[in-house]
Amino acid sequence: MFPFKCLVLFCSLATAAVLPRAVKDVPAGACCFTLHDTSTGAIVQQNKDSGFLYLNGAQPNGWYCINLSNSQNILLDDFNNACFLAPDGLLQCLDPTIGPNSWTLKKSGSNTLLAHDGSTTFTSCPGKPSGRLLYGTKSGDSSQCKKITLKAKDFTGTCKSFSARSLEE
Repeated sequence: MFPFKCLVLFCSLATAAVLPRAVKDVPAGACCFTLHDTSTGAIVQQNKDSGFLYLNGAQPNGWYCINLSNSQNILLDDFNNACFLAPDGLLQCLDPTIGPNSWTLKKSGSNTLLAHDGSTTFTSCPGKPSGRLLYGTKSGDSSQCKKITLKAKDFTGTCKSFSARSLEE
């Protein structure tokens, strides 16, 4: 009887290992994607507890969605938190409360860029303990900061329609 239980357990584990993992849930009507620094290709990562977004920050990779048919222009993260620019400029996705920022996608050559309040410019600055924190704009000591753009990739959902709502070049 014991070998039979082991066989059943082994078969169950083997089956689970080969089945594809569930695709991330895409909210109805949303276009979902990963974000990448256009100059380095680094993927945007997110600290789940603080909601801060990083490049090369030893955090889990981020995944974001915009419902391009919704006039509120909300950027949501994988945890259904609304993203916003904090008063100090930090890009953060912390809770479902909608912030004052307007988000969209903008076609620029072969790239699809994330835009906040009409601008595709973001700033990355050294973070602690590692990586680079993302800001919409950075004031104060920005000597070690650099301007970047973020391109959307790995599209899922209703992304074919984003060009109708994208900003004009």
